[in-house]
Amino acid sequence: NFADSDHGFTTMMCDDEGEPVWQYGVDDTYGTVWGTILNGDYVSNAGEALVSPTFMVDAASYLVEVYHFYATENNYDGLNVAVNGTVVEPVAGYDVAELNPSTNYYAWCVDGEPGFTDDLNPDFITTCFDLSAFMGEDVAIEFTFGSDSSVTYPGWYLASVKVGAAVVSTESA
Repeated sequence: NFADSDHGFTTMMCDDEGEPVWQYGVDDTYGTVWGTILNGDYVSNAGEALVSPTFMVDAASYLVEVYHFYATENNYDGLNVAVNGTVVEPVAGYDVAELNPSTNYYAWCVDGEPGFTDDLNPDFITTCFDLSAFMGEDVAIEFTFGSDSSVTYPGWYLASVKVGAAVVSTESA
């Protein structure tokens, strides 16, 4: 629960030229969160990952629930979750098979990868990720965000990340 603290999450540039966006603190709309620019829209050419502390995936920790909100330029900007650099699909799948299909624009960090995109869901949602493919490995979860050079929106806000969730949520955006 990020209302308590930042829980040791750190940021990581995922492309050499993408702009940093992740901030921890109080957002007037979303509360105490990790977000892509608090109290404003993300910047053009954003490209940064928020990285969890490392943990070992085992029978008690292979399910991860994320309580989050996102609003991005549909198909051109977006976000996904990766483990040690490998994109992980949520239980119900991502919105699109490939972010930023345009050959004229480039979404830093997530271009051509599956991900969440769009601005249709006005509320926080719970999304579950199954990390059983990494059983027995030490992993870090990367919450990767990228945008192209034009239209911006509020972005991505994480209220909580629960490792070892008991119930798999199939809700997705």
